[in-house]
Amino acid sequence: MDLQTEHPTPLEQKDKLEFKKCIVALIGPPLVGKSTLGTEISKESNFVYLDIDQIRQDLFNHPTEQRLAPDQEAFAMITSYQKIFELARNTLAKGEPVLLAATYSKKIGHEMLRQLAQISGSPLKVFLLVNSNEDEIRSRLKLRAQGKSLSNIRNFQDLKDAQQRYEKIKGVDFAEIDTNNPISNCKNKIFEFLSAYKI
Repeated sequence: MDLQTEHPTPLEQKDKLEFKKCIVALIGPPLVGKSTLGTEISKESNFVYLDIDQIRQDLFNHPTEQRLAPDQEAFAMITSYQKIFELARNTLAKGEPVLLAATYSKKIGHEMLRQLAQISGSPLKVFLLVNSNEDEIRSRLKLRAQGKSLSNIRNFQDLKDAQQRYEKIKGVDFAEIDTNNPISNCKNKIFEFLSAYKI
């Protein structure tokens, strides 16, 4: 047996799903799988993928074991959201579709999404990711604690507090995706929702 054939190769560009210019946002509370799902979708499509966690990591390089003070945390987050807005606007100006993964837990973030759609003249589709499986969430929290993360979500109580403060977006077209389901099911469901934007 040829061992090389056992390892799948990345999809060639011609084999990827092609979408016209649009904005797709994966939003929701921390640890529901936004980054994981966004990565999988971007592998199989021509979406330019922008993840708020990676953007924040690039902008702020403070020690991951230290919590930021509330005013520093607020500054870091608004700056990161402004940056993802700028990058998405530039991508859309080139006629390319953009996939955003970010919490969008406050009205200021919701307004940024609406403004992005308006100024770029792009359709906006929002997917609110949810997951009520406490065991799975605790497992993800443990994995995050082992890696390098700038998040102030360090334990289950932090997460509960963040969930209670979360404000659902209003006035946009959105659908809920339960990430307790297999990631392939979530990904395929999103692609089905986006069929109208396919080239």
